[in-house]
Amino acid sequence: MHDGLGPVIARFCDAYFPLTHKPRSPIPPIGSKVYTSHGMASEMIDVYLSSVSNRMNEVMKVLTIIATIFIPLTFIVGLYGMNFKYMPELEWPWGYPAILLLMLGVTVFMLFYFRRKKWL
Repeated sequence: MHDGLGPVIARFCDAYFPLTHKPRSPIPPIGSKVYTSHGMASEMIDVYLSSVSNRMNEVMKVLTIIATIFIPLTFIVGLYGMNFKYMPELEWPWGYPAILLLMLGVTVFMLFYFRRKKWL
């Protein structure tokens, strides 16, 4: 019954611990398999959440770059949209195209800078 135990210990175990010795079941215990499956499922969830987080970080990076480009443009447009009485460039014939070129230059400079830093 008890492999490798002496006859005295085997009788003692049978007498005092009858439920500990059971014949081998043809069905393997599933406790360890459930634990292993739980661990694998947990790791797969972690991998999925990590990939979702990385994708969200990429989206946030693009949105931040877009906002960073438009902040100076919004400031320039807001400044010239106040219609001050003594702004000499408002009277210049090339004032409007000069401001548009300034805004284009700021945008191109920022895009060049972002590409140089490998943020874009």
